[in-house]
Amino acid sequence: MVLQKKPWSKALDSARHCLDIVGLGDKGELPPTKLSGGEQQRVAIARAIVHQPEILILDEPTASLDGDTGRKIVSFVKEQILTAQRCIVVVTHDSRIFEYSDRIIGMEDGRITGFKQGVAYEA
Repeated sequence: MVLQKKPWSKALDSARHCLDIVGLGDKGELPPTKLSGGEQQRVAIARAIVHQPEILILDEPTASLDGDTGRKIVSFVKEQILTAQRCIVVVTHDSRIFEYSDRIIGMEDGRITGFKQGVAYEA
């Protein structure tokens, strides 16, 4: 935001607000090495949403996370970040998080291999 010539105070307020959204408002002063893998993923999400994008693309959001933490991150994104004004595209090899999908598009070697409604869509 500073690079976009936003006032420092506004950039800081926006950053703090996004950290609050992802549940890390109290950890804004900590260096990344003091955060868990799941907390680091949530910081990445906060950085991605600070500009209020209409489309959010998450590339392997569960990479390097244990299964439980990965599911918590994806569940959090679906419940707290997904809005009627925002589309979220998740690119992953992690089939454990398919249950959070509205639609699943299979790809192999850059070609679409299938499409199906996700479990979340059917619910």
